[in-house]
Amino acid sequence: MPGIFGLIVFKEDDVSFTKSIENMCQLHTSSTSFKKCTCRKNNLYNGFSQLGRVYNEAQYYSEKGGVEVWFDGELYNQDELPLRVGEKKRIDAAIILDHYIIDPEMKFLKEIDGKFAAVIYDQNSDVIIIANDRYGLQHIHWTQCADYFAWASEYKSLTTLPGPGFRVDTVAVKEFLEYGYLTDERTWLENVKLLAPASILIFNLRSRGVSLKHYWNWNSITIRTLRVDETECAQEWGRLFDKAMKRRLFPQKRVGITLSGGLDSRCILAALPELEDQIHSFTFGIEHCDDILIATKVAALKGTKHHNCVLNPVSWLEGNCAAVWAADGEIGLLDTIGNEYLQIISEHIDICFNGIGGDALHGGSFLTMHHQHTNSSGDPYGSRGRRYIRQGFRFDESFYHVRCPFYDNKLLEFQLSLPTDLRKKSNIYNKILLHNYPAFFKTTPWQKTGLPISYPAVYSNILSISKKSFSHLLRAAEHFGLPVKDKRNYVNHLNRTLLEPGRSFIEKLLTNPDAIYAHFFNRDEVAAVWSNHLHGKHNTALINRYATMELWFQQFFEKKYRPAA
Repeated sequence: MPGIFGLIVFKEDDVSFTKSIENMCQLHTSSTSFKKCTCRKNNLYNGFSQLGRVYNEAQYYSEKGGVEVWFDGELYNQDELPLRVGEKKRIDAAIILDHYIIDPEMKFLKEIDGKFAAVIYDQNSDVIIIANDRYGLQHIHWTQCADYFAWASEYKSLTTLPGPGFRVDTVAVKEFLEYGYLTDERTWLENVKLLAPASILIFNLRSRGVSLKHYWNWNSITIRTLRVDETECAQEWGRLFDKAMKRRLFPQKRVGITLSGGLDSRCILAALPELEDQIHSFTFGIEHCDDILIATKVAALKGTKHHNCVLNPVSWLEGNCAAVWAADGEIGLLDTIGNEYLQIISEHIDICFNGIGGDALHGGSFLTMHHQHTNSSGDPYGSRGRRYIRQGFRFDESFYHVRCPFYDNKLLEFQLSLPTDLRKKSNIYNKILLHNYPAFFKTTPWQKTGLPISYPAVYSNILSISKKSFSHLLRAAEHFGLPVKDKRNYVNHLNRTLLEPGRSFIEKLLTNPDAIYAHFFNRDEVAAVWSNHLHGKHNTALINRYATMELWFQQFFEKKYRPAA
C-alpha cells in the first residue's frame, strides 16, 4: 500500500539494514504499477512506494541545501500558502521543502489544506522531523530503540528490522474488543506510536531525544454567539464546498465516486462540475437493496456512467483479508465492502471522492453518538473518524487516490463555528443540502429513513419506528432459522459469518489450538460466544472483533493470510 518509510541507524550494519529497507518497501508495495524507491546515505535509510497514476516520482521527494523531504499524500491549496505558486501547481515535496527553509519552526503547516505526512532530514541542524496534516488522516507511525529511530506509513513493515522484535499492547487488545477500533495514538504494538494529528515530531540526532508539538487544535474554532441567518449560512457553505471540490480536482484525472443511498456521497456528486471525461459512480450492495435503487436514480440525475457492484456472501473474503492487512489490523474483517471490485473500479478512475466527515461532522451526528471514545486531541468525532472510518478506505488507496472534501479546512471551520443546537440531528445540514442541490434532495429518498429530507421530521420519526419494529421481526425470523432477505441494508454481516466461506474461515481462526488471541482471552469463553452465535444467539460485532484480532496476529507474526504480492 502507498507510503513512506525509513530509519536512522546508530551503529554500522550495512547488510541487515540495507535488506530491511528493501523489505519495508516490499511490504508497502501491492502491485508492479507502483512507483518505488529506496536509498541509503551513511546511516540514513529511506524510501517510498506510491501509485503511479496521478504523480511521478518527483511528487514524493525533494532536496535542497542539505535538507531532504519525503512526502506522502496531497496538498490542495498551494496558491494560498506563504510562498504562492500561482496557476502552475508544483510538486508537494518541494513546497514543503521551500517553506521549511524559510520557516524552520513550520508555522506554515497550519495554513495547509491537505491530507499528508512528511519526513524532513535537516543535515544542517542534525534533526529528523515528521509532520502530518491537521486532522491526521494520512497515517504515519514511529518507533525508537537502542539501534535505530524508524518511521513508516504502515507499521507492519517494521517487522523487517533487526532487533528485539515487538510485543502486542494489551491495552490495544481491550480497546479493540470494546470499540472495534484503536484510539488516540495507540497501535497494536507496545513501542510503536501513530503520530497525533497536527503534529511536528523532532528527533535530535545528537541527543537521540524526541520532542513533540502541535501546530493546530480543534479548540481554535470559535463558536458563534450571534444569531445565524440560515439562508446565508446555506449559501456560504455551498460556496465553500464548491471551492473544496475544485481544489480536489487538480490535477484533473479520471474521476469517480462511491455512491451510496446516503446524503454525503450524493452531495459530492451534485457538486462535481462538468469534467472533460465522464464521471463514473459505483454503488455496493446486495441486489435490489435500497442503496442500489436510490444511487441508480441519483446517478441518472447527474448523468454519470453508473456501475452497480452487487455483493454476494461468497466472493468477499479474500478482499476483506487484504483490507485488514492494508489497515494494519485496524479495521474489522466484516467492516469493509466491495473490495472484490477495487481492481475493476481502478480501470475506470484515478481519483475517487469519499464522503468521510459529512454527516458525522457537518450533520452533527457525532453529537448524539453513544459509546464512542473521546479523543485526547479534541476531535469532535473522537477516535472513530480517524481510527475507524478512515481505515475503511485504506485498501482502496492501493488502487486509486481518495479525496475527502468534507475535511476542507475553511469549510470545516465554518460549519463547526455554528451553534451546537443548529448542527445537531442534521438540522442545518439538511437545509444546506436542500438549498444548494434541490434537484438531488427534494424528492429523492434518504436510505436511512426511506423519505426525502424535505419531509417534516415527524414523518421520518414515524417511519423510523416502523422500520425498527420490522428489524425486530427479521431478527426473530433469523433466530428460528427462517430465510430472510432484507433489502433495506446494502450488506448482511450476519450471513457472512453463517454462510461459506466465511463460517469455516472464522471457525478456523477461533478454534485454532495455536490461536494467538488465547494469550489475551479465555479460549473457552470465545468458543462459547462462537457456539452461541451459530445457534441463534447472534453477536456479530463481537465475533468480528475476535476474528479480526486473530487474523491480524496471524498475518503479522506468522506471515499467514497475507495477500499475494
